[in-house]
Amino acid sequence: MVAFLSGYPRKEVDRLRRSYMKEVNKSEGFDVSGLPVPDSAPGLTEHICNDTCSPLILLYAKLGLHRYNLVQGKNLQPSSVKKYNKSMGSVNSSYYITLVAIDPATQLLQTFQTRVNELRYGELVLECCTARPLGETHICGIKKNSDHKPVEDLLHTFPEWPPKNPFKKSKRCYVLKKSELRENDDWIRLYLELAVAASNRDTLENHLVSNLKIVKVAIDTTSTQEGLDLFAIVYIRYKDSCEARVGKDVDRVAVVRRFFNEGMGSFSLVGQNLGIIQKKSNKQLLRFKPWLLYTPRWRLKAHRHSGLTLSRRVPKTRSMEFFLSQFTFRDDFTKKGKESECETVL
Repeated sequence: MVAFLSGYPRKEVDRLRRSYMKEVNKSEGFDVSGLPVPDSAPGLTEHICNDTCSPLILLYAKLGLHRYNLVQGKNLQPSSVKKYNKSMGSVNSSYYITLVAIDPATQLLQTFQTRVNELRYGELVLECCTARPLGETHICGIKKNSDHKPVEDLLHTFPEWPPKNPFKKSKRCYVLKKSELRENDDWIRLYLELAVAASNRDTLENHLVSNLKIVKVAIDTTSTQEGLDLFAIVYIRYKDSCEARVGKDVDRVAVVRRFFNEGMGSFSLVGQNLGIIQKKSNKQLLRFKPWLLYTPRWRLKAHRHSGLTLSRRVPKTRSMEFFLSQFTFRDDFTKKGKESECETVL
């Protein structure tokens, strides 16, 4: 419940705002129970989960645990989400999540806190700056000499597609074996589910993502970024059987970039997903694959046989933004006239 203060003199409202923010900062945003939100203040709304919680919040809670495990070398697993506080005033929200985590080795339960910031609505651009067991201090504070530029640049650009098929063995990309995929399924699936959930916020709020089937996974072994740790670009080929979300384009790909800046204390995920369009022409089946558009023969073939609209020439940049802006993809987000065949969960 959020209480708003109105009808107070201006000076009194300013005093109440300062008092409110002081109380919020004491708990770093994780405990706002009973705090009235002054008018026009950047307030937080409290949500108690009880036995159920939004699947999107569950994904954000898993992201916080993943960040903690990756940085600290731990293996905490989510048990349940107790509550979360959500920022108001913007479509891009910050979530202050309190959950219960379990250590599989000892079976001990502990309260865990994490903060996840949405930097863009409807796209996978997430930042996790706080992830810790309750009682621990914030181990990743911002250092005075931290270089913010690498992080800012990566948050405003989507990861690139390689010039060749990333799911075939090459010097640039390593394709995971089935055994390796099973060993790393938890975080790979988390990245994929976040990419799908983030880009489908407007379709009946969200759809169940547990039906996603991972086909192949490749990791760019040549990508590095100076000043950043845990840097990686992951390519995921998967099938999505939810017709209300993707129509007939069940064969899809996702690309996710992750990086961690110790000085800023930020762990970030940036990525997108899109369909591999199949079209028949002259008894041929042309499978549109983004990485093939750098080969002149395939650009010409795509133009002649698939009906895709090409610009005069394909520039050297290989960002996902370029592909989405230059080509007409099937609309995955406005399937009118169809009833959802997936369980609506948000």
